[in-house]
Amino acid sequence: MKAVRCLLSLLILLMAIVVSAQEEELSIRLEGKTTYEEIAQTIKGFINEMPEGYKKQKKSKHFARWAFYYSKYLTSDGKIADIPKRTMELINNKQESTRSNAGGWTFIGPNASENDNTHARYNCIGRVDRLAFHPTNENIIFIGTPSGGLWKTTNGGNSWNPISSYIPSLGISGIVIDHSNPNRIYVLTGAGDYAISDGDRYFNRSAGVLVSHDGGDSWEQTGELNANPYNGLRLIQSPEDPDVLIAATTVGIYKTRDAGANWFRVKAGWHSDIDFKPGDATTVYASSKSGFYYSTDTANTWQAANFNHALCGSRNEFAVSPAKPNVVYLIAGKMTGEHTFCGFFKSTDSGRNFIRHTTSPNLIGQEGGGGNDQSNYDLCIAASPDTEDLVYTGALIVWKTENSIDFDNVSSYNEGGDDWYIHPDIHDLAFNPLNGILYAATDGGVYSTSNGAVSWNDHKDGIATTQTYHLDDYNDDNYTLLIGSHDNGVKYRDTDSDYFSNVGSGDGFDVAINYSDPTKGFAVFNSSVKKYSHFINNNWQHLKTTSWFPQIEINTSDPERVYFADDSVYTEKNGTKTLLGNGIINGYNALKTCPSNSNRIYAAAGTGWRIFKGKFYISNDAGTNWDTISNNPGFPNMVGQPMTDIGVNPTNSSKVYITFGGYEDGKKVYYSSNAGATWHNYSFDLPNVPLWCIEVDSDGNLYVGTDIGVYFKSVTSNNWETFYNGLPNVPVSDLAINESEFQIIASTWGRGVYKSGLKTNCQPSEVWTVPLAGKKFFTASNSITTTSTIEGGLGTEIVMRAGNQVKLYPGFEATAGNKFLAYNGACDEGLPPELRIQDLPLIPDTLKQFDKKISGRKGTVEILNNSSIRLRQFEKGETLILLANAEGKPIQTIAEGSHTEGRYEYPLWTQDMQNGLYSIYLVINNQITHLQEFTINKTIKK
Repeated sequence: MKAVRCLLSLLILLMAIVVSAQEEELSIRLEGKTTYEEIAQTIKGFINEMPEGYKKQKKSKHFARWAFYYSKYLTSDGKIADIPKRTMELINNKQESTRSNAGGWTFIGPNASENDNTHARYNCIGRVDRLAFHPTNENIIFIGTPSGGLWKTTNGGNSWNPISSYIPSLGISGIVIDHSNPNRIYVLTGAGDYAISDGDRYFNRSAGVLVSHDGGDSWEQTGELNANPYNGLRLIQSPEDPDVLIAATTVGIYKTRDAGANWFRVKAGWHSDIDFKPGDATTVYASSKSGFYYSTDTANTWQAANFNHALCGSRNEFAVSPAKPNVVYLIAGKMTGEHTFCGFFKSTDSGRNFIRHTTSPNLIGQEGGGGNDQSNYDLCIAASPDTEDLVYTGALIVWKTENSIDFDNVSSYNEGGDDWYIHPDIHDLAFNPLNGILYAATDGGVYSTSNGAVSWNDHKDGIATTQTYHLDDYNDDNYTLLIGSHDNGVKYRDTDSDYFSNVGSGDGFDVAINYSDPTKGFAVFNSSVKKYSHFINNNWQHLKTTSWFPQIEINTSDPERVYFADDSVYTEKNGTKTLLGNGIINGYNALKTCPSNSNRIYAAAGTGWRIFKGKFYISNDAGTNWDTISNNPGFPNMVGQPMTDIGVNPTNSSKVYITFGGYEDGKKVYYSSNAGATWHNYSFDLPNVPLWCIEVDSDGNLYVGTDIGVYFKSVTSNNWETFYNGLPNVPVSDLAINESEFQIIASTWGRGVYKSGLKTNCQPSEVWTVPLAGKKFFTASNSITTTSTIEGGLGTEIVMRAGNQVKLYPGFEATAGNKFLAYNGACDEGLPPELRIQDLPLIPDTLKQFDKKISGRKGTVEILNNSSIRLRQFEKGETLILLANAEGKPIQTIAEGSHTEGRYEYPLWTQDMQNGLYSIYLVINNQITHLQEFTINKTIKK
């Protein structure tokens, strides 16, 4: 039944690509469709039958976005994976470094964006979905973003900092700052507003509710909601009992009575909004697409409200205020005409009965009530905490009423409104209860008004949450960049700054800088390919309208010649466009020209709907003729997994790599040394994670961008190494190597762009004394010494690998809830062994009598050259040191007895032990205080 429920949930997510009667028709067509290809083909056919016009274009874009993302997350049978579950598993095994030999990533932008072109509208760098306020400090505000995590300001919005970079899902749809203890923060994960828009129901499904007890420095996961897949939408806390929380999700309303330890579903169905009645901790309100509901027993049971006019089956949001506790204001989508919508409703009897007060002007439209309906995606409402009947609503813009009948628009949709403009698409409106300032969360960041929306203050700078599709850099300097971003157009910079110029609006996809002139190049906007003679001065020409999100590449000998590929491959120069390969060749998934051979082009086939043909092509004459190279020996045969990127050795075009998305273990990277005549699997020990991109340096070293960071493989090694220190926990969507500047640049899906120095050799020794949190992987050829404390909670995994010794001195402490692994191994040994300390999977029977909670407070053990053990005991007590194999079977009792504080050494007998992974358990005073893993890898002499 679980599989059936997951399938039904997935189909429900897809069914809302169209509205009203169209939804029912598509629902019928999707019945029985289980694989991605079946679902995609069905939706493609349905959209193709829609009449031409705005709605068809909008649905096509939404599906193209859906397909771009979900096509990378398929299981071996071609079905869409349970992404949050997979991500959690991967994060549990992920390690990260802060040293140059394992990457040294730093954020480079965009941190702000300037609108330098007259046609580049709706300038911003990232979307914000939710707002929350500190209960006692008016300057501390929290925001939730769809794929960039939780952010915090301590100065009213003048600057922002992320505080959840490593949690399993960086989509935040609900925030609670505990009114009894502001250091306790709860977040409901999952990009909820994507989940109820028409077709945009794909990014960052929920990984449940997380909690921080230290103001966001460390995080823990609360109990499971026992629903999958789903998205979160709102999270609230009882005004009386801080341990009672209620979550609104796409699969029901969930409640906890014990601060998240256990969650129970108290109402089924899709609910977008939930709140308590002011001054009443037993009355709870909730809205769905079908109605409004109230509970008088703290959400345990529910009754439906009555409406004098029927709702319209779209999103409904409501607001309450202590200024009039019995009143509930409700705005109901959808648009019912050019200047009308379903209605603004009001209840004066605590949500029992609602009267429709007006349907005009169209509060979900632009100025004057015009525009298009997207109320499923962005709809919100806020009531003043101090003034009766003062209400603001948000959709495309913000509207205001003081009598629930007459409304005035109080923000402008397009730039030019001066202080009246805020970025369109309003996801949340909320009054700060401490000072009465109204804040708006939009597709372009955060804005505020303290004068009744006569003017707005812009707080978007510093909210670095850009979802980047692709990037390109200019090899003659280390700062010229061009990026294409989801819903935020194309951005360009040519100085060493985190400020970017806004080149154009829409979905900026693939980009290419002219390598002879960094002010020129090409860019894709939605389905349009444009050529720029100057990125800043608004000099551009339209080359072609294609399928959504085509690939582009510049010829490596002629910077004026560009190739672009969707369902076919084209070339253009000086206004002349040519169809290549007789229109048969397809390069939608990836396209690559070769630095060392301008006549050679590689193309990975797909379609504008990301339905896979599984073909890989080569042209040796600049695109006139093509050969299929995916039928040659060694090329993988997989069920619908997409080819995601092509890598070519910059000094040898015959050395080519292809990467794959999906979850087919061991089928990630394939390599040919002879231009595709034969293929070899280069996946080696890469984790089972979707790959987004690949880059090759001139020595043949490889870098791949994955869902959980960057991995590196030396040309001389058959192992992959972690290379993602400093990167937040978001997918790496594209990579660019600039060898002249010895740097690599990574774009991410939700946190902008980062750069790092290229891989370097590891140092002989490392010394660490500072506290360590997050995901860090330290490696040294000889030794690592540390007195650090390990802290951070959920997402913290500290790994230390040294050739001879990892030394843990007094002061070292690994507190409960964190992961720490130290072991011996060479710098280029590859990925560290898997470790799940919080589950203790390898506890032998002889240790089960002891407290399973691991703590570093009592002592540590250190392995010296695989021949002896050094014990550092920090408190007096009974000590047991036990050696176990990978299956948890005890092998040796290394030490047992009473010990005082100090250092001890014991022999470790490994002569008769086979190669493999082993564990040493240190127990002091009946508590497992340290788990030390090590490997034996003896060379067998022939």
